[in-house]
Amino acid sequence: MKKINAFSLAEIVVTLMIIGVISAMTLPSLRDTAEKKELAAGLQKAYSTLNQAVTRMELENGPVGKTRYWTVATEFWPLFTKELNTMKVCNPGQKGCFTTGTIKALNGNDWANYETQGYSVRTADGISYTYTTSLCTQEKAISDEDMKNNFGRFVVDVNGEKGPNKFGEDVYFFCIVKEKGIVPAGSDTTKGDDCYRKGNGISCAAKVLKAGKIDYLLESATGNTDDKNKKN
Repeated sequence: MKKINAFSLAEIVVTLMIIGVISAMTLPSLRDTAEKKELAAGLQKAYSTLNQAVTRMELENGPVGKTRYWTVATEFWPLFTKELNTMKVCNPGQKGCFTTGTIKALNGNDWANYETQGYSVRTADGISYTYTTSLCTQEKAISDEDMKNNFGRFVVDVNGEKGPNKFGEDVYFFCIVKEKGIVPAGSDTTKGDDCYRKGNGISCAAKVLKAGKIDYLLESATGNTDDKNKKN
């Protein structure tokens, strides 16, 4: 009789167990990578949306920041949101447009609640934006010239209410600068570095836009580990 080579039941069970262990180890990492790719793509889309809205608004209301339609928030906000595909628009104090609860820093520390701080909007693609006339200062890591000429800022949550609601992952800062338009936080790398996993992540927008991905060092490459909680 011809002998047939085959795996025993025990060998099959052991093989399946090994496959299961490997899957359990690799699937979370793959899922995390896919989620971060999606968040990075969301940031690119939000940046494009802001730039397009500014460009269209300029055609009707003059250069960025040079007329009252830009610098008076009560006049700016209706004109700006007219250029967006909005689901809901909110004024200061109103809920339902921006993320509920406290946004966290990249290192996991509580940062601030922006839900009712400024003018906010939720667009049809699920991205949330909030705008205030508060100026972008040092921790946003923009140039001295941009700091001198900025007149407001946006906080953007690229996936709305979904988590992790954390700077450097789904939440980012943008500044709006006279005659220049939308400037992502972190555009001037000489101004400091908090875009690492032990940092606050406030200046991560420019880095993610440039790299097209979310991939941070554990600590600052410049050796700057200043972790001041400037909640603004």
